Amino acid sequence: MRGKTSENLKLRMKVLNTVIIGYGEIASSISLDKKITESLQYASHTQALKDSSEFCVVAIVDPSEEARKLAHRDWPDALIASNCNKLPDEFEIDVAVITTKPESRIDVLLEMPKSIRGVIVEKPLGLRLGEILEFQKTCKKLNLIVQVNLQRRMDLESRKILGDWWEDNIGGIQHVNVLYGKGLFNNGIHAIDYVRMMCGEITSAQAIGEITPFSSTTIKSDFNATAILMLEQSAPVYMRCIDFRFYRDIVIDIWGTKGRLEVFQEGLLFNYYPLAAHRAMAHEQEIQLDNPTKFKAGASEALLHIYNDFYSAMVYETKLHSSLDNAVQNHKVIDAIIASSSSGKSCSIAN
Repeated sequence: MRGKTSENLKLRMKVLNTVIIGYGEIASSISLDKKITESLQYASHTQALKDSSEFCVVAIVDPSEEARKLAHRDWPDALIASNCNKLPDEFEIDVAVITTKPESRIDVLLEMPKSIRGVIVEKPLGLRLGEILEFQKTCKKLNLIVQVNLQRRMDLESRKILGDWWEDNIGGIQHVNVLYGKGLFNNGIHAIDYVRMMCGEITSAQAIGEITPFSSTTIKSDFNATAILMLEQSAPVYMRCIDFRFYRDIVIDIWGTKGRLEVFQEGLLFNYYPLAAHRAMAHEQEIQLDNPTKFKAGASEALLHIYNDFYSAMVYETKLHSSLDNAVQNHKVIDAIIASSSSGKSCSIAN
């Protein structure tokens, strides 16, 4: 323990040398879309890192020549390499930001410089629970601090309403409706994680009908599914898929005992509907739908807060808000949906 503390004291005296492994859409090019950056100040890792003085990007690794050209444009002083083996030992890199395709994550862990003590990694961690658990095991064997980019965990406005506000205005959970699209691993996992953060753990999953294969440019073996998830407090979560070719949204609609909270526009906006006297029946109440309280979520700056939270864990040993263990639990939910679709039965989820 003394050695670990000594390492942390050393880290407090310098910024963290960082390598970005994989320089595609979420690492950088998504921020070239000006429409996205109107809503998300930090849409890419590059945007967040450029505003994080605690991190110094010293190297970028990507096998694609086109990606390396973009990396050189964004980071002219960094070493640009085609693979991790070309990174010199004298760089003493502290942090790896891994944004490669999910199938290659364990290989990246084993190839990256041995000096690395912390990792920020994109979701999904993999496409099969076995390989995800192996990734988790490898990270723990290497004694890595791992933050997973599930950004809603660091939406400070969402975190703010938990606690007293939630108890006074939402109360207990009666049921939750979820709409998502473009794949469970791609977008559904964000909805699952957000439900777990706001409403508690999911204990079982029952798929409704068959799962539908879905392929995107980022995840080739994704799928869509309809399912009923059960919360610890015995409330159901109805999870349904919509077709993003017509329009896109991710909606989480939480019906409590004291009010209703609707999270929509992919987590950018909230509507809160309080209780009111029933307009047609004496001595009854209703959810007041006419004039909701509207407020913005904190999604725009969430990725920057992911880095702030990670730095605090690296240097001051604080608890991560989007930890590896938490991310693995989301994958257990998805695995239970897959298993339920095959068996036709509800599948329990170990915590």
